Amino acid sequence: MKRLVPKIGLIGFAMVVGLSAIAKTGDEIPPKATMDKAVKPFVLKDVMFDAKKGKSTDDAMIALEKYKGKKNVVLFFMSEGCSVTWRYEKRIGKLMQDMATKDVAFLGMRCSETDSPQSIRKFAETRNFAMPVLNDDKGEVAKFFGVIQTPTFVLIDKKCVMRYRGSFDENADEASAKKPYLRSALNSVMDLRDVSIKQTRVFG
Repeated sequence: MKRLVPKIGLIGFAMVVGLSAIAKTGDEIPPKATMDKAVKPFVLKDVMFDAKKGKSTDDAMIALEKYKGKKNVVLFFMSEGCSVTWRYEKRIGKLMQDMATKDVAFLGMRCSETDSPQSIRKFAETRNFAMPVLNDDKGEVAKFFGVIQTPTFVLIDKKCVMRYRGSFDENADEASAKKPYLRSALNSVMDLRDVSIKQTRVFG
């Protein structure tokens, strides 16, 4: 378990003025993430960028909006100091492999003040978390989604609406895990069905 202490700030958390009507209901974006409502857009730096060759420096910044209408997005709030996050290496890798040909993007989130951009990149590489890892250095994205410990997963659909928030499954021990919350939520969203379990307790 890794508890987070997000700092209040505005740098790095881009807001689009007048953005509304993303959700089916047409409601405006709430100040805090609300299930089945549109979420705030953000633009954050990918700490994995300099490990990628032959790309423009523009690719160092990743905006949630780039996936709108194209991909469902899984946010994976992680920390190298968390005693649980690393235990999901194989399960996350398997899920990413299974979703490789689907309209799903996985984004890691550096959200703990005890991690540096360099250390979280090394952690992600060591654990084979083969995805962009965004630097939520001010903790604003974590604060918006109510993330207070890692690992926490948030599922956002193609309309930028939050459909799931919580744990990957119900047990850090892979052999004992029987309830694939995140996978089930993803399958429901891709099949255009309502997610039956929308929120679960995050544990560590």
